[in-house]
Amino acid sequence: MPFSGLDQQQTFTQAQCLTDTKTATPEATAPNSQPSLETVAPPSASQDQPTSAIDSFPSEAQIKEALSEVKDPEIGMNIIELGLVYDIILDPDKGSVQINMTLTSPGCPLGPEITGAAYLAITRLPGVKDCHVDLVWTPMWNPEVNPTEEAKAALGFW
Repeated sequence: MPFSGLDQQQTFTQAQCLTDTKTATPEATAPNSQPSLETVAPPSASQDQPTSAIDSFPSEAQIKEALSEVKDPEIGMNIIELGLVYDIILDPDKGSVQINMTLTSPGCPLGPEITGAAYLAITRLPGVKDCHVDLVWTPMWNPEVNPTEEAKAALGFW
């Protein structure tokens, strides 16, 4: 079925999002970003029970915290504050996260960078095996409605 304009939904997966991790996530190139052997604690003897995938899967709050590190480069605010993330759908059994989000405009030239950074932020969390970042255009992002109160004030909407 053909799509029309703003009703289009786009799904971004690893192959589509990972165009250049150095530009998508500056912290990926930070020195000592990987834990050294000295910082990784050995398993303790009190951990006799194996942890299930569901127990180690991140919560919605942890997903939002990770996504708050993703900034819209043109505006300089994170995608959570801007209200660009509409839904977070967790599937702990499969280790999967689906993010339904929008951009500030359908023609945003930095869309692939933003969705790629969101993908990387989520897949770095322990317990996440897969992530789909879906761009949705309904409802349209509205700077007077979607952002947090602090973001509206910073954007000049009060």
